Amino acid sequence: MIAPTSIVVRVNGEAITKGEFIIWERARTKAWAMAKGWKPDTVNAETRKYRLQNRARALAELLKHKLIGQYAQTEGIAPDKKELAAQKRRFLRLVKKPKSTFEDVIAIFGEAEGAALRRIVQGDALTMAVLEHSTSNNLRHVSAEEFTNRVEFVKKWNARADETNAAVRVRAAKAKAEILGGAYFADVAKKYADFLPEQGEKWDTFYLDDFEGDDPLGQWLARSETGDISDPLDLDDGISIVGLKMKYESSLSESNKPPVYAYDVVRCPFYAYEKLDDFDGDEKSIIDDIIEKRRQLAMNELRDRLIKKAKIEFPSGDNLFYPPDKKKKKSVKGKAKAAGKTKATVKPPPTGKPISRKNKN
Repeated sequence: MIAPTSIVVRVNGEAITKGEFIIWERARTKAWAMAKGWKPDTVNAETRKYRLQNRARALAELLKHKLIGQYAQTEGIAPDKKELAAQKRRFLRLVKKPKSTFEDVIAIFGEAEGAALRRIVQGDALTMAVLEHSTSNNLRHVSAEEFTNRVEFVKKWNARADETNAAVRVRAAKAKAEILGGAYFADVAKKYADFLPEQGEKWDTFYLDDFEGDDPLGQWLARSETGDISDPLDLDDGISIVGLKMKYESSLSESNKPPVYAYDVVRCPFYAYEKLDDFDGDEKSIIDDIIEKRRQLAMNELRDRLIKKAKIEFPSGDNLFYPPDKKKKKSVKGKAKAAGKTKATVKPPPTGKPISRKNKN
């Protein structure tokens, strides 16, 4: 594995180390967890999946910020104070803390990740200053026609989403009825689930501390017992019915504190339309959203332009994403297996009874 001080990429001769990238990556993952209503330090199957699937994107984002910073320094461009304040408000909305102060929320993430998030927000504000300097597009004005077209599009999209999701909930209710009628959860999920990998097998283990606010899964787990089946829940990746396979006191509990419970969960997931934000008809918010999308398009064009001109080197190759020692571990494991050696297994918590008839929702 490459060391934290190793150079992952050089951007026009300026180095980005593995340590710098890892902090940046952790900061993005923590912000994503908080945006889902979880605490930033939450580690579960979803946060691990997000981090692995977004490694290349995180590195590309860090590289982009480096390019923007270099360009701004060359052109003498500084971030606008109003834009910096706007980016801070945007971040607070993203992590569902709109009434908190930016500094208070940043402190939750820890010193290193908080500093990285501060750099991200400052970089986004600087990016807007660079965009206004380098593009002929108007990034601050929306015509009456654009506004009307956006409102009508969102209205039609959301009407279609409501209609489609109502049909999905009918399917989900039918799946739940079959489970309550005596069928096993896994069999029903394999019959109805719209996407892998769950299909009725164990989805994940959760703790109530993983959730914040009005998260529907956290609220359902808080009032459920082993064997319960949920009504259709609106989760971030669609609509799901969820089964509590087992609730048990976890090893995190201490004798002098209230017990900490772990929840082994299965689910049957369904695709659903994600409704677009209509901002409750607030004209200013709608205009801000239109401008934000226009800025993103301009940003992509600027990034492509800067990358074409830049000298970008990857001294460590792809070792950041595919550590060479993994292959060694596999070969050692294979030799041990061939020699007839077996590794001791740790017993999982009790599985409880199959998820079937019981429902206390």
